Amino acid sequence: MDSTINEYCTRITNQRTTILAEQLKPLFDLIVIELNNNNSTIDDYCKIIDTLKNIYGSILIDQIIINNEIFNLI
Repeated sequence: MDSTINEYCTRITNQRTTILAEQLKPLFDLIVIELNNNNSTIDDYCKIIDTLKNIYGSILIDQIIINNEIFNLI
């Protein structure tokens, strides 16, 4: 698994109860860059999806998050 994607997902998971949309967006953007720049594996995508499952739904539907490219890639 790409260690950079894993690092970002771990950071999100560690902050899952306190993270704000404004903090999440830059991390999503960095993950998108990694997915676009590397030959990502299915494990990378599974890690991202597992990470998303841990985030409160109200954060994921925030206007600055909902249209993020990460959702198109997964």
